[in-house]
Parts: sequence; C-alpha cells; structure tokens
Amino acid sequence: WSLGGDLGRRFAQVSGDFNPIHTSWLGARLFGFRRPIAHGMWTLGRALAAQQPPHPLAAAELDCEFKLPIFLPAAVTLWNRLPDGPRHAFEVRNNAGDKPHMRGLFIWGAGQ
Repeated sequence: WSLGGDLGRRFAQVSGDFNPIHTSWLGARLFGFRRPIAHGMWTLGRALAAQQPPHPLAAAELDCEFKLPIFLPAAVTLWNRLPDGPRHAFEVRNNAGDKPHMRGLFIWGAGQ
C-alpha cells in the first residue's frame, strides 16, 4: 500500500483522534519521531479489510502487536502465512519485507 503524508490527518477526521504524532510534522518531532506516523488502528483496520473472509462471521478473535512505527509517507506490504484452519497470521512490513510494523493473528469463527 502507498500511504500518503496526509494519512494521519485524514484518519483523524474519521476517528476523532487528532494526536499530533499522526497529524503534524512538528508535533511528531516534539514527541521524538522524525515524521508523522500512521495510526495503529488505521494499520490494523486496513490489514483486516484486505483479508476479510468471503462470508459473514458470527464471531472472530484478533491478536495484534505493533512493532515499528510507519513513518509517513510510506509504502508497506501485507504478508500472510498459509492459513492454519481458521487461524490467519499476518504482518504489515516495509516494502523490502525486512521490517515488521505490525504482527497479527485473526481467528475466523472463534468462540462459536
């Protein structure tokens, strides 16, 4: 995915989370980041939307670890492991594939 430099501001308009580390170069620098970073909930939501099952789910379980910030603008890739039954492990990595920004496990139909 190609993430524009304005992603933090656009996500803030939808989410209501105007944290300056996501919306402002100056704000990000004041908090120790070299540039604004993508919001973790945007990253997680985008990853889940990209791998939704073709049928409705009655239940699901999700586990997620945020590893490294995604400095905006950026290009990242969704990596999926082969499904293990209802378990779908995934990562969002930099385009080179050597840095994981987020790691997750989505279990379709958990708790049914």
